[in-house]
Amino acid sequence: MGFWDRAGQLALSAAKEGLNTVRDMKETHDQLEGKSSSQLEQIADSRKVGEIERRLVRKILRDRGER
Repeated sequence: MGFWDRAGQLALSAAKEGLNTVRDMKETHDQLEGKSSSQLEQIADSRKVGEIERRLVRKILRDRGER
């Protein structure tokens, strides 16, 4: 296998992984958007969820004009 074939496979693999990450974030965002503001505040202050979830929660609250 040549260098460019391998480079192409690596780029394709990275693109697929990036797309999966975006889909997961969109799914999480949609789930969080359905929660009440008080639930989102609890999530934002919690250390039990990941940083991505907390950032999404803060964005949703900002969009609602509550933070």
